[in-house]
Amino acid sequence: QSFEGRAADVTNSSAKMVSLTKVAVVTPSDLSAREKKAVAMLVEEVAKRTQIRWQISTQWPVDAAVLHLS
Repeated sequence: QSFEGRAADVTNSSAKMVSLTKVAVVTPSDLSAREKKAVAMLVEEVAKRTQIRWQISTQWPVDAAVLHLS
């Protein structure tokens, strides 16, 4: 299933609590240097404020909540 299809599955479901302790930030593989820096800054800020470090990936994870950036 595509990234968009999976994202739609989550956004169309009823509201529920989601743990953000295990998150993968999924991005396209062809990001510009500025876009990569923006993603890194997001992950760094979350880590600084919460002590939780999110992984950055271009592949959809099987065992993590997903923050899909496109």
